[in-house]
Amino acid sequence: MKFLFPFILLILAHPARADRARNIFDDDWTPPKTAPAQHPAPAKPPTPTPNDPPPNLTTNPPIPTPKDPTPAPAIAQPTRLPIPTPAAQAAVRKLMKELFAAQLADRTIPARRKLTAALLAQVEKSKDAPTDQFVLLAAVIDSAIESADLSAAFRAADKMSESFDVDPIALKIDAALKLGPKSSVPDKAAENVSAAIDLADQLAQAEEFITAVKICTAIQPATTASPALRTQMQQHLRDFTAAREAADNYSRDLAKLKDSPNDPAANLSVGRYLCFVKNDWPAGLPMLAKSADPLLKSRADFELTHPTTTEEITHVADTWWVAAEKQTDTLSKIAITSHAAAIYSSVIDQLAGLRKLQILQRIEEAAKTAATTANGIDLLKLVGKRFKPDKNYWSISPTGLKCVKHGVALLPYAPPEEYDLHVTFERLESTGDSIGIISPLPHGTVTWIAGGWGNVVFGFGTHHGGWGTVTKRELPADTIRKNVRYTCLIKVRKTQATAALDGKLLSEFASDGTGCKVDDAQFNGKSVLGFAVNTPVEFSEVTLTEITGLGHIVTDQK
Repeated sequence: MKFLFPFILLILAHPARADRARNIFDDDWTPPKTAPAQHPAPAKPPTPTPNDPPPNLTTNPPIPTPKDPTPAPAIAQPTRLPIPTPAAQAAVRKLMKELFAAQLADRTIPARRKLTAALLAQVEKSKDAPTDQFVLLAAVIDSAIESADLSAAFRAADKMSESFDVDPIALKIDAALKLGPKSSVPDKAAENVSAAIDLADQLAQAEEFITAVKICTAIQPATTASPALRTQMQQHLRDFTAAREAADNYSRDLAKLKDSPNDPAANLSVGRYLCFVKNDWPAGLPMLAKSADPLLKSRADFELTHPTTTEEITHVADTWWVAAEKQTDTLSKIAITSHAAAIYSSVIDQLAGLRKLQILQRIEEAAKTAATTANGIDLLKLVGKRFKPDKNYWSISPTGLKCVKHGVALLPYAPPEEYDLHVTFERLESTGDSIGIISPLPHGTVTWIAGGWGNVVFGFGTHHGGWGTVTKRELPADTIRKNVRYTCLIKVRKTQATAALDGKLLSEFASDGTGCKVDDAQFNGKSVLGFAVNTPVEFSEVTLTEITGLGHIVTDQK
């Protein structure tokens, strides 16, 4: 912690770039570009000497999942268009200002949100006019910033980068730094924090720690009214600061190893960075084996003895599992438990009985630890690659779970008796019907329906040979609009379930679910979470907070 505040002061001493136009509506606006890397790429560690035992079991494959379906053939990606010339942009921007003059005059947040929606609608109508589309998307980014909606700005940046040769990360950095104090608008604060942290995490993975801290510092006003958000942001700031310090130490100590290859302190620094930050265990283990940390040294030494039997290999994993429990920082614990789980997974098929059950539980625990955030368990990260669709219209990507038509997708996670489920979604087309969230109850299953029966019905329902509504509420047909991101919170308790949309309670169901059934809502005989939709939609966040009891991953029995 003592390194955090000086580091933040250092970051704040580097102001945001001022070499671009202040506002995207200005005629001389040009898309920002990513600055050169602020931290050099780590050099490769020295090759172990011939006396070093060969690494073993250190490929650290991902925690195994059931076999994925045969991947679809690769589709050639369309060539992105060049950025329109300044003259072409200026002509379109002049026309845009005339057409939207009334909306542009009102700079209040509600008015800017309406303007953002109007501009996005026009983007969809301008697919055959690239310059129009580019200028409109640029305007959407700025309008979203002025309406304190960072997620909307990020989506527009992604959309621009799909068609044009621009850097989406640079656009997002620019948007986040400009948003700053406006990020604290109550109805968007949590979403702004989440978007900023996601961006900062991407930057940290690229070792752009200075910019990652800048982003988090700029969005800190959004955490003012929420202790949970404030804690989450402070934890990320500590993690980024620790990672930056580790990267600095790595570069320094790597140079030291060239002259003193057996230096214990330098080997510890380099080994921890390679294993815990870069997840490069084959390169890092020989360093840990020469380190000054007796706990890590003994484990590394043992793994490097090249064990071959199932018993020996599981014992290697056991020793790492115990070492993880003794770590005081989250990043090290996640890295070590993931490594232990990968070793366990390499021999799980050779085990049986209670020992196999114990190791399966540890593998799941490691996965849940890695997927757990301050807000709960990130189910898309935990089980997203194992999701089970009933149609060919679903896909999983870094941006979320997407359906381009309709169908059911099950996330193989059985929740506990009581839980909170946060789901963020966006309707991709104005046509279509309901967006359903399959929600197991203690003794049954219901689906919370958003925008059913022509986008007007909201409520909990069952489906057993046909839809039956348990609760029903009709709202205006534009309650869920195209290209607008909504957050739903479903709370399941022993005898009650509720659902709220963007903080507004819409549905209540007083039951433990007895007699409630939803067809095709089970994965290998277990009631699991999932979605049933009749419209193109993307789910960008699915986070579970366990209230009473513990949920578990449901494995594929094939």
